[in-house]
Amino acid sequence: MKNERIFCFGRPIIDITASINDEFLKEVNINENLQGKIPKKKMEKLLKQLSKKADYLFVSAGGVEVNVAI
Repeated sequence: MKNERIFCFGRPIIDITASINDEFLKEVNINENLQGKIPKKKMEKLLKQLSKKADYLFVSAGGVEVNVAI
């Protein structure tokens, strides 16, 4: 069984929950025990890399800030 962490992305209207493998978090230099907010630069890197590693891709009708790979 692979280790995963649950992350929530979004705004009050749109919430997306993603299950992310611990190995991927290490690749983008994010501590898997992190709680609370992720710094903006790390979040941008995480979102950019997710689209390359995602099993599914969710694309909203909104702007780029709400298009997230899960």
